Amino acid sequence: MKATLKDLESHFAPPAWEEAMELVKETNEYDLTQPQANYFHVLSKNPDYHVEMMLADDGSVTAKCHCSAFKRSGICKHALAALIILRDRSIRRRRNRSRLKHEKILLDEVLKKLNVTELRKFVATHAHSHSAFRAEVLANYLHRIRRPDYHHLLNDMTPMDKYGIIKLNRNNLKSVRNIVAILHRQAQDLLKENALPQTIGILEATIPYLYRLSIKVPQFQHQLATELKHALKLFEAFCRLPMAPRLQKAAITLSMEVSGRDGFRMIKGTTTLLQSAEAFILEKKVRRNAFQLVEEKVATDTEQRILWGSLLIRWMRVWEMKPRNKEVKRMLSGIAPELVLELQAQRAYADVLYILSLYDPSKYDASTARPMLQAGLRAAKLTGDEPTGLTMAYALSVMHLDTEAWETLFRSDPESAVQALKIVHAYYPPHDRKEADHFLLSGLQRSGEKKLLLERLNQLDDVELLMQYDKTLVSDHTIALANMYTHHIHALRSMYGGETIRKKLAAIVYHLKDNELHTHVKDNLELMEKDVITKSNIRGFIFDLDGVIVDTAKHHFQSWQSIMLELGVEISEEDDAHTRGASRMESLEYLLQKYGVVMSEKEKESWAAKKNSIYLASIEQITPTDLLPGVLTFLEEARKSGFKLALGSASKNARAVLRKLEIENRFDAMLDGNDTTRSKPDPEIFIKGCEALKLPASEVVVFEDAAKGVQAAIDAGCHVVGIGSPQVLAKAAMTIDGLHQIEPKRITEVFA
Repeated sequence: MKATLKDLESHFAPPAWEEAMELVKETNEYDLTQPQANYFHVLSKNPDYHVEMMLADDGSVTAKCHCSAFKRSGICKHALAALIILRDRSIRRRRNRSRLKHEKILLDEVLKKLNVTELRKFVATHAHSHSAFRAEVLANYLHRIRRPDYHHLLNDMTPMDKYGIIKLNRNNLKSVRNIVAILHRQAQDLLKENALPQTIGILEATIPYLYRLSIKVPQFQHQLATELKHALKLFEAFCRLPMAPRLQKAAITLSMEVSGRDGFRMIKGTTTLLQSAEAFILEKKVRRNAFQLVEEKVATDTEQRILWGSLLIRWMRVWEMKPRNKEVKRMLSGIAPELVLELQAQRAYADVLYILSLYDPSKYDASTARPMLQAGLRAAKLTGDEPTGLTMAYALSVMHLDTEAWETLFRSDPESAVQALKIVHAYYPPHDRKEADHFLLSGLQRSGEKKLLLERLNQLDDVELLMQYDKTLVSDHTIALANMYTHHIHALRSMYGGETIRKKLAAIVYHLKDNELHTHVKDNLELMEKDVITKSNIRGFIFDLDGVIVDTAKHHFQSWQSIMLELGVEISEEDDAHTRGASRMESLEYLLQKYGVVMSEKEKESWAAKKNSIYLASIEQITPTDLLPGVLTFLEEARKSGFKLALGSASKNARAVLRKLEIENRFDAMLDGNDTTRSKPDPEIFIKGCEALKLPASEVVVFEDAAKGVQAAIDAGCHVVGIGSPQVLAKAAMTIDGLHQIEPKRITEVFA
């Protein structure tokens, strides 16, 4: 539900508006809260409802109620009533702000016309009745009095009882913050006018006062932080100005007195009091006292040890002083990594280099030493300390394999950069650490160390890395690169991982076409393939048809389902495994016996013929697109490589199927169910296949998808590759999902 507060009435119908107004009148006990900016809650106890509202920058308000009516329609009387309550409160607040602003302007005009005597009399009489009002008047105009007592004013706002407890609560906290803000605005104006004594007079009161409240009433630390940060910025600005020794001493005393308190806390993002007053601390005795104070804080203030330690390091460098406390020395050594990062965050780059000269990063663990060295390198760059920067860059390169640091080293000192690469190359063997490999390859390419780059790439044996870096090497190491690519392509072709392998090979070929390596690699591969064929014992392949070349098995099973349904039997999917690879009559005998169907031999022949008619009709629509994945490619490569090919299928329709697939002319011999008298697992068909190819069985590999076919090939003395489940085809020498997963030369390697 969305509306604009200014004209709520225009968004809703009169009946809904009247109902909401009645609800507002009935709402006696409610809370209107603002948990965060532009987000409001109306929580009513009588009557009971809860509405959440979000105020947008354009003045529109989105209301959400938790009642069922709102969930159904997105609008309800509760949400509208809450919007009316929010609007009324906004109007009241605007009126109050306008009235207060008018009154303040009027009061300022009146008080400006008073002299000091009249002002004192006014404060003593008319303003005495209201402490907050009296304090605000005094805060605004106390500086007009010759000897203003700011301490008395602030202490009156937060008196301390006899037990040392400050009476500060949420009711008077706002008044306290308001008074302090007024004093700081006054100090800022005085600072602009170069009225330094009056400025330090205000800060001497507000800074200790705010720190005292933060220590004594820690629950209000967060609320007082804004005023305290403002005070510290004013003090820092004050200390930058030239001033009399008396004022310098006052600044030192203030910073020492406040910093030495128990419970004193430095605020991140601000300059510490001691560091602001550092320019005035010139005497040896005062420096010694300040240094000792910070040294004690390092030893005792565990929460702020890093901040105190960073200040101590600065003074050790600037004042050339050393800690006397042995425990502090030990602590500084332990927290040195944290000190480096803190000083870097403070942009104290000279101090970063100083602490790194005191504490050697190599003595810390790698995860700690690396950030220290990186901070040192950055500090050296920004301070113009080139020798130190090169030292840091060299250490980062050799010890931490930092590429950015190595680039810095290479630009300034190429010889040292190459030396760093050689050290890393000798220390990290290939594949020992991936980060080291990438560091070396990029560095060797950048520095032109081609021989070392080629050596590393050869050791890594990673074709993707080879493709990334070969452009640097192709002009000088063409033959070596061609041999490496040949090795990778040969290895990939030997795998049978399907689509992933094909994509990798395609990417390599595409990459090689862009440079002169393509011709060399192609020639190498042709020589290698000829060599493989020559050395191999395998000369021929015999393929089953169903499940190997084309999936006609499903047509067979669907035909058997149709026949058996006519006989009143519904066969199951598991029967497919028993009929797959078997002859037509053998399959019919199995099904009749399993389901208890009795018929004569003449009837069996009739039903078998009928099944064949149904099957022939179903495969009539087969086209070359029905070839199983990878079949055509495998047959073409096998032919090109000189292998003899034969078909060995139990199906009497195998030749017809091959004609439909348009691959009949790719086989040297074709044997089907018409050429044998005994079906698988009898080896007859594969024995005749070997005879047709004029090859001994030991030189022939059979591709089969059925357990019976695998057994038949084994009994014939052939090697067998199973296509399908490794569990079902467990007797096969190897199993694959299909011919798309393997290449002819891979077969020769497996059965060599």
